[in-house]
Amino acid sequence: MFLNYSDLPLYGAKIVINGFKLQDCRHKKPVSPSICLLRMAKRREKFFIATQEKALTEKLRNVPGTPLLYIAFNAIMLEAPSEASRNIEKYRLKDLGITEQEKNTIKLLKSGTFSEETIEVKKRKKKKGPNPLSCKKKKVKPNIISQEHIKKKRKCTRKHKAKTNPTVLQQSAFKANGN
Repeated sequence: MFLNYSDLPLYGAKIVINGFKLQDCRHKKPVSPSICLLRMAKRREKFFIATQEKALTEKLRNVPGTPLLYIAFNAIMLEAPSEASRNIEKYRLKDLGITEQEKNTIKLLKSGTFSEETIEVKKRKKKKGPNPLSCKKKKVKPNIISQEHIKKKRKCTRKHKAKTNPTVLQQSAFKANGN
């Protein structure tokens, strides 16, 4: 019998998982997946963790430097850094050891380079009209002629000669001669 793997319900997930490498858990006895993920996050290995367990996400928020993902509205969302991550970052910045003299020189350099004299004021563009090629043409209204103009206007009439048939002219000329 031939087995079609594409008909299995988790076949697509299996293909996605094959693109990632496996990480060793380093525990001897079997433990729950949430405990395993929490231990791996505490070992300072950098993982993005996505889970739907509320208890696990609360525990992971206490681990600094662990980004959490969740799915909402058909999109993968990255959660804001936790309070523990922000506190560690503040502590690390204090360890950099910037002295007061260095802070003052940085302020002076910023004020010197970004002074009001060097700031250029950009000219605003004027509001432009619509594109003439995309607009409809205006309809011409017929002029209303008052009755005074009608009275003053004369009609030209031409007097046309009566058209006669050339055979009729020959017969009339023949009768006039007396024949």
